[in-house]
Amino acid sequence: MAKRTSKPRQPPFQPLQDLIDEFGEHALTAMVEVTPVIAEILVAAVQDVFESEGFGKWPELADSTIAQRRGGPGQAIKILQDSGLLAGSINPESSPDSASAFTNVPYGAWHVIGTEHMPKRDFLEVDADLVQFEAAEVLLEAIQSFGAR
Repeated sequence: MAKRTSKPRQPPFQPLQDLIDEFGEHALTAMVEVTPVIAEILVAAVQDVFESEGFGKWPELADSTIAQRRGGPGQAIKILQDSGLLAGSINPESSPDSASAFTNVPYGAWHVIGTEHMPKRDFLEVDADLVQFEAAEVLLEAIQSFGAR
């Protein structure tokens, strides 16, 4: 997957709320159509977290974990991606007024919160500004399309 990059923006950055405030009912109507797209944006953002290993902030693997990895020590397998099950399980979910990314892999929750013996590696901690920006672009396009109907 190609790396997505942040675009310049001025704080405070609340583009979705700004669009809803500006376009009112048109924005809310368009939102129903774009929540599935926003859910896909969230999935891509979670994949960015996996690809970057928590944007380089995740703790290194323990020696005992490295020794147990598929193919043995020295394999260049990214953190939380030994089998690929967790990273491959991220799915979009949407309703008329919400969008999310989720996993049905039970042990995923332990990575998000961490445990006494396992450090937190929150793969759901996405670049919220970038997600907001991309979602706002999609919503604005839908509003403009809605106005042309």
